[in-house]
Amino acid sequence: MVSFRLVCNVALQQIRQFSCSRKLMDISTVTVIGSGIMGSGIAQVSATAGFHVSIVDQSDEILNKAKKNIEASLTRVAKKKFADDTSKAESFITNIMKNIEVNTSVADAVKEADLCIEAITENLDLKIKMFEIMDKNARK
Repeated sequence: MVSFRLVCNVALQQIRQFSCSRKLMDISTVTVIGSGIMGSGIAQVSATAGFHVSIVDQSDEILNKAKKNIEASLTRVAKKKFADDTSKAESFITNIMKNIEVNTSVADAVKEADLCIEAITENLDLKIKMFEIMDKNARK
């Protein structure tokens, strides 16, 4: 039976082959563009893993809804994980939510990002415009 560690090492070697000019770098800041179901989920998992996350969408109203959805999801996780200790559950949620910020500007959000993830609606023209903004403003 193949071990999980072996599979991960092989996968990592394959990833390293994609770029000859860059080493894998440490990732601390993740920008997620799009705050729908997929974008919110990616942001939640990234924040839970300890990354600083910036979620980008068109309006503050949409972003506030995304943050509420993430908090509701984390509340469900915390209830299962810390069923007997409400203070640990609250601390769990608070610490993860501290890792999440929101932004309505793609240009501003990608400037300091180590990793940018696109999770916007399936509209090719919109995606092209968004990637042009990312390419112009992201660190090289």
